[in-house]
Amino acid sequence: MKMLRTGKIFTLSALSALITFSLYSCKSTEDTVTSKPVNATYLLSQQNVDAVLWTATSAEMHYAAIQAFDLAALKLRAKLQQANDEKPKAVVLDLDETVLDNSPYMFAEIAKGETFDSDSWYEWCMEGSAGAVPGALEFIRTCKEQGVDVYFISNRGIETMEGTLANLKTLGLPTDKSHVLLKEGYSDKTDRRNTVLETHEILLYIGDNLRDFSDIYKFRNTNFGKSVVDEELDHLRENFVIIPNPMYGEWRKPVYMDQNPKSDSAKAAMTDAFIKSRSE
Repeated sequence: MKMLRTGKIFTLSALSALITFSLYSCKSTEDTVTSKPVNATYLLSQQNVDAVLWTATSAEMHYAAIQAFDLAALKLRAKLQQANDEKPKAVVLDLDETVLDNSPYMFAEIAKGETFDSDSWYEWCMEGSAGAVPGALEFIRTCKEQGVDVYFISNRGIETMEGTLANLKTLGLPTDKSHVLLKEGYSDKTDRRNTVLETHEILLYIGDNLRDFSDIYKFRNTNFGKSVVDEELDHLRENFVIIPNPMYGEWRKPVYMDQNPKSDSAKAAMTDAFIKSRSE
């Protein structure tokens, strides 16, 4: 027999039974907790943690962005030497994750266990507090010193124009509506690029998405779009500089099998199915 600190007497067999029951109870509770349905929105938000941390905190991202804009400056100077005088010269940049760093917005959504939604995104844009992507401000100043006009073509909604202009001004980049071409109805930037081409020779495009250069990169059914990159490599090298962005983008399309899922539940299920297919 065994005397417990409570003063009660238990036989070893009774004590063994008690321990077994306790362990079973804990396991049952654990099984109950893990068997609850997972919140898909929370799951997706947490899957983005590493990407947002890398973007916001890594010295590697800091240098990668500076390096990209250094390359852009080299390309710009070379193109200016070759350019004719028929039209004014311009550079076209995307805004989000190219000039404006939205990682604080992404952190806020992760902290709430939420994903991107149009209402919170609108509030963030109108707040106008995004910082600058490393190297962006210096490159834009180089453009202005060289007499090159800077246009921003972004898929921010046109309703965010006021906040966007205020944000750029805060960063020391005052501009106007004629140089900030936001989305009105659809995300294809071709018409807006053509608007700039009507009056300017565009020397260079810079963005975090290949569609910031051409909409041919919308189609990613074959080899995740890499085949199109290989086919157009000379054209890309000459005219486009890309900024790393692992947080979101066109690269998710193959994961979603080009179905454009609307719900987080569908996105989570497709992501899970894709991962399993790649591990087989």
